[in-house]
Amino acid sequence: MTASAGNTGNAVEPTDDGADLASKVFVVRGDKKLVRHLSFAKAAGQRPNSLRISVGSTNGTALTLKNASFSRQYQRAIDKIATFYGIHADDPIRKEIESTASDFLAHYNLRT
Repeated sequence: MTASAGNTGNAVEPTDDGADLASKVFVVRGDKKLVRHLSFAKAAGQRPNSLRISVGSTNGTALTLKNASFSRQYQRAIDKIATFYGIHADDPIRKEIESTASDFLAHYNLRT
């Protein structure tokens, strides 16, 4: 399992407006609620399947899925996005973000 790390030192301050934060974190595609800044990249050449995270102008990361648990890598991706937005582990929106894994899999037509 490999991952390239992006710069996480530019996290934004949390906002008091939960709706504003939700609009920054989520995007609705059809009947699926997805996390912004997170996508799937198919294997190409020697690059394996990966989760691509892109938050801010300098915070890009790829978490490979080769020989790695999707659940573990998805959680790592969620952690990076939550850290960027200053969302704490006990914040209700964090649970909502974590519950999007099945919609992500369905949107990209993936199976674990």
